[in-house]
Amino acid sequence: MQESERRHLARELHDELGQYLKAISLDARRIRDLSADHDAAVHRLSLALMQSATHVYREIGGMIRKLRPIGLDEFGLPTALEHCVDGWRERLPDASFSLAAEGDFEHLDDALNITLYRLVQEGLTNVSKFARHARAEIYLARAPGQIVVTMTDDGPGMDLSIPRKGLGLIGMRERVEALGGKFHLASRPGKGLLLCARAGSGRTEGAERCVGGWSKIGEVKAEAVGHLRELHAVVRAELLPSD
Repeated sequence: MQESERRHLARELHDELGQYLKAISLDARRIRDLSADHDAAVHRLSLALMQSATHVYREIGGMIRKLRPIGLDEFGLPTALEHCVDGWRERLPDASFSLAAEGDFEHLDDALNITLYRLVQEGLTNVSKFARHARAEIYLARAPGQIVVTMTDDGPGMDLSIPRKGLGLIGMRERVEALGGKFHLASRPGKGLLLCARAGSGRTEGAERCVGGWSKIGEVKAEAVGHLRELHAVVRAELLPSD
C-alpha cells in the first residue's frame, strides 16, 4: 500500500468511524444515566456498550497509528517522533530514550518525512526486541539539502556477519536507498548498535565525514552511545551553521 493510500485510509478511519464511535459512546452514557435508578438490565447493557465502544475506538486508534503516524502531517517530524518515543517509554519502563533534533524540519517531502519516521520506528522496535533495558539515543540534523538521522543503543549488540531473520533492517536500508540516500549500520556483540541514515541532496561533505569513520567503529572499545556523541559533534560541525 502506498503512503498516500495509508494517509487517506487513516483519515477516513478517524473522521468517519471515530465520529460514529464517539456518538455511540455519548448515547450509551445518556442511557446509563437515565436507567441508573429505573432499569438495572438496561443500565448494565449501557455500561457494556460503553466498554465495547471504548475498546473499538482504541483498536481503531492503533490502526491509524500504524497507517499514519500521529502528528506527522499536523506538527512535523520531530513532534511525531517525540510522540512515538513517548509510547515506547510507557511500554519499556526499564529502558531510557532521548531524542534531539537540530535544524528546520518544515516543508519536508512526504516520502522523506515518512521514511525517516519509519526508520526510527523500526529502530525502536529493535530495542524492544533485543535491548529492553538499554539506553537509546536518537538524533536528527537538517542542513540545506540533506538530513542525517543517527540512532544508537547500548544493548547486547549483534554480529552483523551472521544472517538474521526478519525484514526490519533490510526494510530500513531499502526505504532510505529508494530515496537516493545512504544507510549504514555498525554493531558488535556486547557493544550496542549504531545506525546512520543520510537522505537528500546538495552539500554532502559533512555526511560523508559522518559515515566515513564507520570502518573504525568495529575496533572501538567504548560503548556505542559514546560514539554517537562523537557522531553528533561531526554532524553539528559539518552540517549546521555556526552561531
